[in-house]
Amino acid sequence: MRATTRCLRPLGAAVLFCAVQAGAQNPRLNLLKNSGFEQVKDGNLEEWTLVGNMANVSTERAHAGKQSLKIVDAEDKKGSSTLSPTFSVIPKREYFLKGWAYLVQGSTRNPLGIYLWSLDEQGKEVRGPGGKQSFVAPRLTEGRWVHFFQPVTVFGEARKMRVLVRSFDAAQCTAFVDDVELLECFPGVFGDALGWQGGSPDHLVTHTAECSVRWACAEADQVSKTFQPPLDWSKYSGASVWIHSNLAAGNAVILVLASENPKTEGPDYYTVLVPLDWTGWRQFVFAFKDMKVGRTPIGLKRIERIYFAATGWNLTFNPNVVLHFEDLKPANISQ
Repeated sequence: MRATTRCLRPLGAAVLFCAVQAGAQNPRLNLLKNSGFEQVKDGNLEEWTLVGNMANVSTERAHAGKQSLKIVDAEDKKGSSTLSPTFSVIPKREYFLKGWAYLVQGSTRNPLGIYLWSLDEQGKEVRGPGGKQSFVAPRLTEGRWVHFFQPVTVFGEARKMRVLVRSFDAAQCTAFVDDVELLECFPGVFGDALGWQGGSPDHLVTHTAECSVRWACAEADQVSKTFQPPLDWSKYSGASVWIHSNLAAGNAVILVLASENPKTEGPDYYTVLVPLDWTGWRQFVFAFKDMKVGRTPIGLKRIERIYFAATGWNLTFNPNVVLHFEDLKPANISQ
């Protein structure tokens, strides 16, 4: 696909932006055949088993298509259950749960759990150490679709698995769930897009990587990744990152390199402002010497966490902003 490039310098000579349009990458294998709850035959939802009367297919609201799974749980001692078929566990694969949830009202912002049940040959549940279960509990916002994406674990000697969509026993809620996927992948397929709290890998909006990190400000006011051991960028003069913006919102987000100093109180960091005045892809290149310094960081030899924030620092929050980023790395910048 042909790409076009446009360059400008809105924050001074040390900051370079470039806009590039790029194509999408191939999706991963989704084991769930009726992810969007669209297929109903003779009044029965195909590929899913509805247990009890708290969950049903609904046309009231959908993230995509015409239908979704509606959960109405008014109980405080039991929850709803919706079960997928069982699947065989394939050795040397990684599994991820992703999808969308919409909270109408609830007693908590985490009323739902999307589980991956590990099962033995006889179909009995296998749990991890201490009875641990593998599940996603997305933090929801009333009146808005929230995306979730999380790696899940197949425990012990499990030979089979199945997905369970459930409202928690103690929670009460009215919510919708849609486009639930169980991804089966080769190890490492999502690359550097994994591990960002508040964000999720996305293969549909990319520049050159297989996956970018998707960050919707309405779902999380910051997206962050912790590095252990800490990064050492002291041999470089700057860093670069490709960012895709869904709209020219006119506000800004801030990029923070955290380098905590145990001898001082409060957070220690370096920051640079990213104005959201474009759509599509741009490259953001910045020199370390031009970054603002917060308190007394240890230095670029010890970067423990990197994060983007949409609040704080006198920023104007816009819940409609959705950013994707990839290829965040240190660089030597010519002066």
